[in-house]
Amino acid sequence: MSRRGDGAKRKKGGESWFQILLWFVLALLIPLSRDLPSLLKGVSMSLLGIAAIVAIIIMFLSSAIKIVREY
Repeated sequence: MSRRGDGAKRKKGGESWFQILLWFVLALLIPLSRDLPSLLKGVSMSLLGIAAIVAIIIMFLSSAIKIVREY
């Protein structure tokens, strides 16, 4: 029973991280969508920026998961 409870807690935590990530992406996309004409001209640069931001988020999440697993 305790193992199942721990698994449920971990799954819930994963969902909350996923929701935070979704909200962060939405918060980035809303101001970008207002600027569509200029955004279309610089699509490659914006894609590079988004890829860099996603890479930073993934690095942060992986380090956070390692810290959580240690404790």
